[in-house]
Amino acid sequence: AAEYCSQGQQRLLVACLKLAEARLKQKILNDEPLLLVDDVLLELDLKRFNNLLRETLGANQKIFTVTDTRRFDPDLLAKMNLINLGK
Repeated sequence: AAEYCSQGQQRLLVACLKLAEARLKQKILNDEPLLLVDDVLLELDLKRFNNLLRETLGANQKIFTVTDTRRFDPDLLAKMNLINLGK
């Protein structure tokens, strides 16, 4: 991937592999993993970013740390509990 993919494509690939790993662990261990997603995914284009978020909806335990929620699809954002730690 390092030779053929852009930096954004590499990040998307890593995120997809991590989601697949979480699902596999859940299936094998019958234990729901905690998903921690940080601002780095905000560099993805809107379509890929929101598609990736949709893939996390099935997870019971997930935490997103972001500085700006304007890129989130409003329908996805409505399904989230927001905690603002800002000023």
